[in-house]
Amino acid sequence: MPSTSPQPSRSELLEELSSFGAGLGLITMIGFPFAGPAIALTLLALALVAIPAIAAGLLAAVLLGPVMLLRWLRANRRREADSMVAPAIVIADGAAAGESSEGSVVRPASRQLPTPRARPGRAH
Repeated sequence: MPSTSPQPSRSELLEELSSFGAGLGLITMIGFPFAGPAIALTLLALALVAIPAIAAGLLAAVLLGPVMLLRWLRANRRREADSMVAPAIVIADGAAAGESSEGSVVRPASRQLPTPRARPGRAH
């Protein structure tokens, strides 16, 4: 004989839900006096971790900020210098004054960046 449970009526469902609600209410009321101290202890623990972390971050910003600013300014200046087009220098091939002659155009070599050196003890 298959075991099939009949579908509960609305009144039975409402009765179960109200008993669950009463149980949760009791647990809440019993635990309420512990909520204040639990919140205070949690905030204290977070403060003990957050205050040194904030202080370390501010110290790092004060010490490393100028160094990072100088690096950024140098990189910016280098980028501007590399993007500027060097003027062409025309060298006349022995042309006398008043003669029209095609000269050779010489452009200075672009600035070469140094190649990175391998660090000792690091395999790539």
